[in-house]
Amino acid sequence: MNKPTKKKGKTANLSKADLPRFPKATKDSKTSLLRSKARTRRKRLTKLFAFTLIALFAGLVVGAITKVFIPAERLSGLFGGSALREQNVLLLGVDFNYDTSGKQLSTASSAQNQRTDTILLAHLDPQNRLLNVISLPRDTRALIPGYGIGKLNLAHALKGPKGAIETVESLLDVKIDHFIRIDLGKAKNLLDIVGGLDIFVEAPMQYTDNTANLKIDLKPGWQRLSGQDAVSFARFRHDALGDIGRVHRQQMLINAVQQKLCNPLNWWRLPRLISAGFASVTTDMDAQQIGQILHFVKNRDNLSTHFTTLPGDFGYDGFWLPNAGRIASLHDALFSQVKNEQTECRAELLFAPEQAGRIDGLIQSLDQAGIQVVHSHPMEGESRQSTRILSNGHNPNWEKKIKSVLPSAPCQLSDDPSNYSADFTIVLGADYR
Repeated sequence: MNKPTKKKGKTANLSKADLPRFPKATKDSKTSLLRSKARTRRKRLTKLFAFTLIALFAGLVVGAITKVFIPAERLSGLFGGSALREQNVLLLGVDFNYDTSGKQLSTASSAQNQRTDTILLAHLDPQNRLLNVISLPRDTRALIPGYGIGKLNLAHALKGPKGAIETVESLLDVKIDHFIRIDLGKAKNLLDIVGGLDIFVEAPMQYTDNTANLKIDLKPGWQRLSGQDAVSFARFRHDALGDIGRVHRQQMLINAVQQKLCNPLNWWRLPRLISAGFASVTTDMDAQQIGQILHFVKNRDNLSTHFTTLPGDFGYDGFWLPNAGRIASLHDALFSQVKNEQTECRAELLFAPEQAGRIDGLIQSLDQAGIQVVHSHPMEGESRQSTRILSNGHNPNWEKKIKSVLPSAPCQLSDDPSNYSADFTIVLGADYR
């Protein structure tokens, strides 16, 4: 049988590009579709597996951090329950003296003998979702049991938290259930952990006091303050208002802290924050009671929060003289469940001159929320005042609507509503943004 011979011709010299192209053999379309779906499922499972590993690793890290930074007995009751009863809690901020080189003269063991730089009384009313905070100027003239007349901050130095509680109870005619004493030196760490605070500095602040470890040099305007600067801002008292100006700045600081802690972006800092909190606080409450308070205040949107300052006037020898009549009129609004549920809401608007171009838009937003602005007027010469909402009585429903328009503005209770023609007075300061 003759074998076929390979013909010689042009095709022998053809390049690969010159050769004819034939389509590749295709598989059954149904089989191809099934294999494609299988590949997709494998990719999804791979991603799910990777995500699970990441989540597991993150959980282990958080667990390890929690175990290291938070004692088990404190962690167990930290977020336990929401069965919080109505109560009054006294908050005391203490600091220490220093020598000219900046060395602390007092130790933590002698904290009871320190004068209080900050004195606040918080009324917690879970049933009505109310949190009222009254600032008590440290220079308030008060009757200190077992001593006599003196400045309010002396009570803690003489008898510790017990002396402070007895003095404030006598001053305000209220029962105080618990106290929280905060070491202001260690509180700086707390504020650093949350990433500092956004604070509006109303005027230039320069002051140095080595004995108080205070070195303040702040320019006016919005700033991101470190823990050290934030505490110094709250302690500064060398302006025309003295201790009353400091009380106002303390309220600004508390409002800034509340906004910061309610931001979900800061929740990852929680383990370190809790650890630093326990290190800087002395209290007669256990972990479960503290956890109940945290549970109560965590939802800022559904909590009606008010700040106010002890009514009074400047007196001799640097005293702040309490006004008994005005304190009595404020007492029910602060420590009772009285609420005003009117169907209409009127507001007056006072604004810094530089905010004049934004007033029409704000009035329109308030009108859409059902709030009638009956009066608006610029504050000539008072442009450095901070933005706030002044409430002439408890109006939780309307407060919530105003806060939807001005979410970052703190709310204050008025002790003399006769001076106002509306349910709310909205002060729009230079810090409004």
